[in-house]
Parts: sequence; structure tokens; C-alpha cells
Amino acid sequence: MLRRSAGGLLLLLLAACGEDISGEDLPIRVGLLAPFSGALQGYGPAMRNAVLMAVDEINRAGGVVGRSLDVPIKNDGTAAGPSTAAALELAADPTLVAVVGPATSTSVRAVVTALAQQAPPHVTVVSPTATAPELTNLSEQFYRTVASDAYQGIVAADKARALGKSRASILHVDNAYGRGLSKMFEDRFTSKGGTVVAKVSYPALDDYKDYDFTAEAKAVLAPGSDEPDLVFLVTYFEDGAKFTLFASKQVSGSSPLFFGCDGNKGLDFVTGADATLIEGMMGTAPALDQNDVNYRAFADRYRQIYKLDPKPYAENAYDALYLVAYALERVDRVARSVFTRAAMQAVSGTDGGSAVGVNQWQTGRALVRGGGRMDYKGASGDINWDAAGDVDPSGVTYEIWKIEQGQIVQVETIKPQP
Repeated sequence: MLRRSAGGLLLLLLAACGEDISGEDLPIRVGLLAPFSGALQGYGPAMRNAVLMAVDEINRAGGVVGRSLDVPIKNDGTAAGPSTAAALELAADPTLVAVVGPATSTSVRAVVTALAQQAPPHVTVVSPTATAPELTNLSEQFYRTVASDAYQGIVAADKARALGKSRASILHVDNAYGRGLSKMFEDRFTSKGGTVVAKVSYPALDDYKDYDFTAEAKAVLAPGSDEPDLVFLVTYFEDGAKFTLFASKQVSGSSPLFFGCDGNKGLDFVTGADATLIEGMMGTAPALDQNDVNYRAFADRYRQIYKLDPKPYAENAYDALYLVAYALERVDRVARSVFTRAAMQAVSGTDGGSAVGVNQWQTGRALVRGGGRMDYKGASGDINWDAAGDVDPSGVTYEIWKIEQGQIVQVETIKPQP
């Protein structure tokens, strides 16, 4: 016992100095920062379930470099402050090599900035949900398994113009996600001949139970003589739904088309919103091919284990955990310093490689351990990281969704056009 304790102390000292985290009796730790409170709390449990499912699959198939994976889980609170505090607490453990999460783009920026101020080597962050365009080239220690909103804004604006809409009002949450997506929509919409008659922001809060959207509703729906024929909502669930309750009081006669995004695509939004106002509402979101063999494999096992359908972004969290594990396996080292662009692109990059799908750990491990390049075909699609740590746009597809009688249905899928 004394010898093991001394060895453990030496391990911690070596890890703190940036050496490999060795020790066969110790698990490899990858943290999860997920939203269990705040505006995105509806996503948190599914993200946790998906990550734990991935860990179970990997551990049952032999673990990573012969060691088991362990995932300490923290609540990111859908906010920068709680996310940063939780990330620093996780990073204080020298056996932690990376973090999956946090959820929002604002939180990602805060977390990556805080971790960069720590002594190197720094903890790598892989977010399954942060989509703000401004995060591109944020850090060598940042990746994401979801596409940038640079493309979603283009798709949304193009669809709005294709529907004949020429006068748009924009409502957006005042954070990195809201500012980024609303700007991409505005730039594309106006370049295609449309006019933005009002652009209104509201504060990013932990909850909106007591928030009054009267001023925003008036500014969005009655901006002056040039009334909108489309309202673009860049919101989350609770805030977006509550806005519609106030907006319904400002509508007289025919309502403009409400048009949403991935942040408010969910039944939590639908059930909290004004049913009349959102009937026929349309929106965009990263497309998920539910007939794809890898998504089906993921979703079928998820349902078998949890007796629930996976919520959006659970598949992105699952893929993030797998790609971290594959990068460790490829270099046959357990260290914070292994997550270079070259290492991450070698397991899912733009240069191709042998295809490996969902829950094929032994196949993928044998491939990367032999020095081969792998093209990971995940539950969320073909990741293909580019030199900035972003999902390469050539593989990105978006869906147009619509609310019909209280349900969200997919209308079509679209590839972004330059």
C-alpha cells in the first residue's frame, strides 16, 4: 500500500510536469461538461447517456491503450461562469486528458480561454454543440463535432428568399451563438436582395421565468412602416417559447412567418410556445440522416439501453468521446499533449482513410495502432476535421423543418451553396 501511494504521488508529479500519464491501474479520464440546468438543460441528460454508452462500448472492447475510460461529469449550467468553474475543477485532476463540451459557444470561448491560462500541457476541448462561426481558429486545443453556423445562416437566408420573403426581423440571444448566426443570416439575406427591417437582441440568462419580452416583441413585429414578412428567431427552448407568448399579443391580422434554427428545434420549445403563432413555423438545423447505418446502430443501442429516443446532439457527444479515444490510441500515449491537429485529422480528417463506423472500436483501434489513417463515420455523420478543427463544409447537410399540429417534421435537406 505504501509503495502504491508513493507511485501515485510520483504519477501526479510527472503528470503535472507534462509527462505521460502512466499507470495501468488508473483509468484514463475524459470529462463531460453538459447542460443540466439553464436554457439548454433539455440536452444534458441525452448527451450524458450517449457519452456513457460510448465509454461502455470502448471499455468492453479492451479500453484505450489497455486501460479503462472514466468520465467525470459536471453541469455547465448553459452559461460561461459555471462552465469555466467546472472545467477548471476537472482540469485540476492531472489524469484528465480532455473535455467533451461545454454546450454553448460563449461557454466554449470562456472555458478554452481559462484553460489556456493554466500551465501547459493544456486540456483539449471538443464541443458537440458549439456552432458560432467566431470559434473557428479559436485554439489548437479546440475541436467540434458539429458544423459552424456560417453554413446554417446561409441555408436559412436562402430558404427565406426562396419562400418569397423580402422583409425580415431578427431576434437573437446576445451571446456568441446568437450574434454569429444572426449576422450570417443578415449578410446572406441582404446579399440576396432582402431587407432586414429590425434586429433585436435580448440578454443571455440562466432562465427566463420572470423575463418580460414586451419591448422585444414590439420592436420585432412593429418596427415601423415596413412590417416584416418573416421573423428569424435565434433562441433556445425556454426563451424562444416565451417570446412567442408576448409576440402573439402584438399580432393583429395575418402573422409573419416565424423561422427558427437548431437552438429552438425541439418539443420543449413547441410545448411552451403559443400554438397558434408557431403553427407552420419553419427552421433550419444540421441534418441527421436517420436511415444512415451508423446513426441507426447508435440510436438502436441507445433505445435498447435507455428506453428513450436520443435527443439532438447526443450523437455528436458520442462521436466526440470516440474521437478523443482514437487519437490517444493512435499515438499509444496517454497525455494532454497528444491532441494535435495532425493526430486528430488522422482519425477523422479531410485526407480520407479507411472507413470505420459506430461501435467498431476493435477494428478502428487495430487500424490506427498500425499507423493507418482512419475516416471515422460517426453517429452524427462524417466529421472530417479541417485545419481549424471545424467539420469540413463539404460533408455538411442541413434540414428544413416545420411545425405541424404540434410536431416537428423534416421538409427537405439542403447543402449550403457558396
